Order: sequence, then structure tokens, then C-alpha cells
Amino acid sequence: MYLITSVFGLILGNTDYQFEYENYSTIEIGIIPVLVYSLMIWACIYPFYKTNNKTNQIAIIKNQSLFKNLVGLYIFILLVLIAAYAAMIVFIITYGDFGALRKMVYEGILQDPIYSLSGPFRAVASVCSILGEGAYFMIVFFFYSVCALNNKTWFNLLILLSSLSPVLIGFVNIDRSKMVFWFLIFIMTYCLYRPHISTPYQKRFIRRIASFFLGLIVVYLALVTISRFGERDSGTEGGLLVYIGQPIINFCNIWDNLWTDNITTVRVLPITNFILGQKPLDSDYVATVFAQHGVHINVFTSFVGVFLIDIGHLGAILIPLFISFVTSLFLRSYKNSLTLTLRMSIIIVGIGTIVQCGIIGYYYITVGRVFTFFMFLFLSRCFGCSGVKNTTISR
Repeated sequence: MYLITSVFGLILGNTDYQFEYENYSTIEIGIIPVLVYSLMIWACIYPFYKTNNKTNQIAIIKNQSLFKNLVGLYIFILLVLIAAYAAMIVFIITYGDFGALRKMVYEGILQDPIYSLSGPFRAVASVCSILGEGAYFMIVFFFYSVCALNNKTWFNLLILLSSLSPVLIGFVNIDRSKMVFWFLIFIMTYCLYRPHISTPYQKRFIRRIASFFLGLIVVYLALVTISRFGERDSGTEGGLLVYIGQPIINFCNIWDNLWTDNITTVRVLPITNFILGQKPLDSDYVATVFAQHGVHINVFTSFVGVFLIDIGHLGAILIPLFISFVTSLFLRSYKNSLTLTLRMSIIIVGIGTIVQCGIIGYYYITVGRVFTFFMFLFLSRCFGCSGVKNTTISR
């Protein structure tokens, strides 16, 4: 993925055209920022590269009632969000122009419908929107259920449906990144569980489900992209080129031009800053940085770029190295293991999203995503183990 975006970045850097934010051909791609960008990303990938994922056993959880209760909770969250967003969903579908709708979101004309609610339902919907941000982990539950448990097909479908809350939130906000995250996490979890997808039923079921859900997301992403970029001078092709190729160029531009002493941990430590009452980075801050330094920071820079913007040049090096170190510690016990557990699956996917979804930015910038990761991590200790199931390694 990072190789593909970098190739697109090279093409973008040689395209002499004034796009919405920049004429990217005027940005110098220096050797130092390219080395930092590449080496820090590789440092975070390397522990996964060295990890053995050829396990041939899955640990069977003992507390399956807790498993089903969590599925029920996230189905409830999805239903609450559908009810809260119902009017907005109808409006978006009937309006149809995603480009204009996205502009309305940027200008504050369209706001999250939960803000307009009142009473107990607003409180419930607000909590559900926070927990719903972490519904991506239900993708792990889906693959675990299919490969390790004897649940019915309809129940497995419910598990996957329960993972769609962030996709719904992204649809309401005309935000493609949440859907891209779902797509990437699904692919990553499939790769983790691929050695255990051995029976004809499992292969057929997952193939059909993947084709349906991923197909819907791809169609939506295409519609939004065409709607947003189709009428611009650069066209849809230019919009895709910018969307895919900008991270490495933006990183180089920010590395060379953004020297700020205004260090912030709002996005790096969202829960800590939420407790301390620190406000998130808003459009005024983005405009101030642009006025002072001439660079746009509200763009794709990869997760390493987020650390560069918020913590500084040293942070862009130290934080990825710290992530690499922590990842190595967590994966060490799994490296030589022949058994995959649900807890280890949650850890691997939870840490892996930093790199996998980091192609756009830093995944854990919201309170909901951080909180739910630790919630699932805590609950995973309560599942217990009643034995193991042998699986045939798929070639």
C-alpha cells in the first residue's frame, strides 16, 4: 500500500497543475524526509513481517455468552445510530450530490444530527456514537466466529452488520476515510485468519460476504469521488491522483517548512486531552498554521505525518520507534505459538490498524477508538479458554 501511494506521489509530484490545495510539482521531495518517512513506516511494519501467522490451532473461548452479549450490544448501537441518523440518511440519498454535501459539512451547514437531539435519547445516542467508533473490532469477532465457533450463518451475518456503525457515521458525514478503514481492517483480519479458513463452507461464505460488503463500499467510494472531483478541472482522475499520492509529498512539504513550537497531544493522546478539557484542532488552528508557515496540515500525511505536525520532527521519529518496540513486545508471545486466541487477534488488529489505516493518518485520534480498544482488550481476559480447535492451513 505504501509503495503504491509513493508511486502515485511521484506521478503527482511531476504533474504541473494547480489542484485544490497545491501545485504539487513545486514541492521539493528531499532525501531526508523521504528517508524518515520510509524508515519509520518500515520500522512499524517490521514486527508484523517477522511474526509467524501460520498457526494451525484456534483457542475456543469458554464464556460464549459474553461474546454474544457484545454482539448484541453493537447491534443495539447500530440500531440507535440508524434511528438518530434516519432523517439525515434520507436527505443524503435524495440530495445525491456528495460534492455539495461534503462542502456543506466543511462549512458547518450540515452537522451531526445527534447535536439536534434532546433528552435521554441524545445521551444514549452520544454514548452509542462513541462506542460505535470502535465497532471495527467486530470484524475480528466475525472471522473468529466463522473459524472457531459453531454459530449459525444468520448470527455471523449479524456480527458483521454490528461492525458497520463507523461506516454509517462516515456516510452521514460524507467521510470516505471511515469506510476505507473498514475496508482495510477487513482485509487485514482476513489475512490473519486465512490459515484457519479451511472448510468449503467457510471459504464460500467469506468469499460471498466479502464480495457483497466490499463491493458496496467500493461503489460508494467511487460515487463520492466522482461527485466531488468530476466537475473540477482536474477531473476524477486528478482527484484520485491527489487522494492516493499526496501523503509522501505532504510529509516532505511539512518536514521542510513547518517548524513550530506549538506542540499538541490532542490527536496523539485523545482520552488524556479529553479529560483535561483540551479542544481538538479546528479550522482556525489550521488557518493559523497556513498563515504562519504556508503549509496545509488538514491533508493526508500518513500516521507518521500526524506525529510530525503535532509533536515535531523528533516526534515523527521517536513515536514510530516506540510503536515498533511495543508491537514487538506484544507479538513476541505469538511469534512461536501454534494457537491463535481471540485476545491475541484483538491485540494484533488493534496495533496493526496504526500501520494499516495509517496510510491516511493516525487511526487512534478519537476518544471512541482508543476507549473501545482498551475495552475490548479488558473484556478479552474474561472470555477464558475451553480448549483448542485444529485447523488445516490454507495454501
